[in-house]
Amino acid sequence: VYTVRRMSIRLGGAHTRVLRPSDIFVQNVDSTALLDGVKRALLADNGCRTAEELAEKTCINLEEVFLTPNVSVDPSGVTFIYQPYEIACYAGGAPRVTLPMAQVRRWLRPGIEKLFPPEEP
Repeated sequence: VYTVRRMSIRLGGAHTRVLRPSDIFVQNVDSTALLDGVKRALLADNGCRTAEELAEKTCINLEEVFLTPNVSVDPSGVTFIYQPYEIACYAGGAPRVTLPMAQVRRWLRPGIEKLFPPEEP
């Protein structure tokens, strides 16, 4: 058995610490929309159009997908990392889903958003 923990760390003297989802997202984050984004990304990342196709191909049941607290943020976006068995069979490894910065920016805390300025056209 193994686990995967990806961390975003706030550097800054005595305030160095691992960021939790509540440090990254605003308090009134639309968790339903965020979860929908994760589900759509799982479909797209696996080249599937339907939940049934995804389940057959990866053993991931979209009805069992949830927002994991194992998240990190970087310039590409916010990555949700699931442990083996959380949403898929063990052979599927640790599924990762990255939502692009443009999609999640509105839910990021102001201090986090400043670390990743908007991409220039």
